[in-house]
Amino acid sequence: MTSDQLSFFDRNDRERSLFEQGTPAAKPANFSLTKTINAPIQKVYDQWLIPVFIGKWMFGPNVQREKVIMLENNVRKGGDFKFLINRKGQDVEVTGEIKVLDIPRRLELSWQESIYLMRKVWSSYNSTH
Repeated sequence: MTSDQLSFFDRNDRERSLFEQGTPAAKPANFSLTKTINAPIQKVYDQWLIPVFIGKWMFGPNVQREKVIMLENNVRKGGDFKFLINRKGQDVEVTGEIKVLDIPRRLELSWQESIYLMRKVWSSYNSTH
């Protein structure tokens, strides 16, 4: 992927502020994001499913003040993933499960960060081509 295509995976200032607030909101919120990515569909899935890639655009010093400690991903339906990040001196564990894996049509996963133990997020990605 080119740097322009990868820029989709960069967090902007608004997204950063959501992650840096420290205390989650009292009420859970649902949100949806739609983005057209001018890249081969397999490369988009690779960015989500291959740890070395997600470690470059989702986590690490290029994203915010943090260090990637460990990235594991069991890529299959029902597979789990675990990412360990040191964010501003605090270890944050990100865990989840791949609920739906239908490449190149759909990716759905759960997502939970240890600093938000009471909250679980469901992410879903649908592709159209």
